[in-house]
Amino acid sequence: MSGPTNETTSSRNAALGATRAAEIVQKLRPIVALRMRCVILSEHVATLTATAAVDALAALVSRATRRNDADYLLALECLIAMLSDPALLPYQSRAALYAAAKERGHDAIRRLLFEISPDLSPGATLAGPAETSTGERSVVPTGRPLTLGERKSLARAHQRDLLSHLLRDPHPDVIRILLGNPHLTEADVLSLASRRPASGAALSEIAASQRWIARYPVKRALVKNPYTPLVLAIRLATTLRPGDLRDVAGDPRLNTLLREHAAGLVASP
Repeated sequence: MSGPTNETTSSRNAALGATRAAEIVQKLRPIVALRMRCVILSEHVATLTATAAVDALAALVSRATRRNDADYLLALECLIAMLSDPALLPYQSRAALYAAAKERGHDAIRRLLFEISPDLSPGATLAGPAETSTGERSVVPTGRPLTLGERKSLARAHQRDLLSHLLRDPHPDVIRILLGNPHLTEADVLSLASRRPASGAALSEIAASQRWIARYPVKRALVKNPYTPLVLAIRLATTLRPGDLRDVAGDPRLNTLLREHAAGLVASP
């Protein structure tokens, strides 16, 4: 008796989750601004119990990944942005969602909340190497060492030869300014996103740039870079196309948890 009953309950939960996911998409569809969509999503999630919320979010992720539905993909982008903003989803809410996702067996949602995981594998590095030292370094091989302030000033300049050298600067402040430079090209950012080894903090700056993270090739490059912080790579991977997810799942150079996440998304019903 327990087997069929459990299956019936699971099917009912899945159906309710799909209905709630559709309600979320309906609410977000007419909203243009990403920030406003994220606010509305966070407010809607707050009205649900943790279990109801993770059932809905799991259904949303599954449909967006498997069916390539435009409205669900927009909602998924909003979900990833919301999870990256503690102001929209406080720690207590994240912890409750993580516990519910673990209980419900929603591995994709659980991994999206890995930053608050109490049982993350010690080998699963959350952040790649970062350099925040304000020490001097040369921009060009034969040039004099420059201070952080000087390098930040140069990052605002228009000289292409200098910009190409500054792309190798590991300091996130320099990279943040460079990413806002109108003379930077997608090829430049792809080169930076693909560089190995790389500063995890610098790669995080690319993901934080709305201008560049909206470029699918840049997002894909970050996911496939082993130096991208794990939590960030997992969230970005959730928005990749099935073919790219399969590539990530089969890449032995990438973190095991990231590969499992990609494989799970491809296999989701």
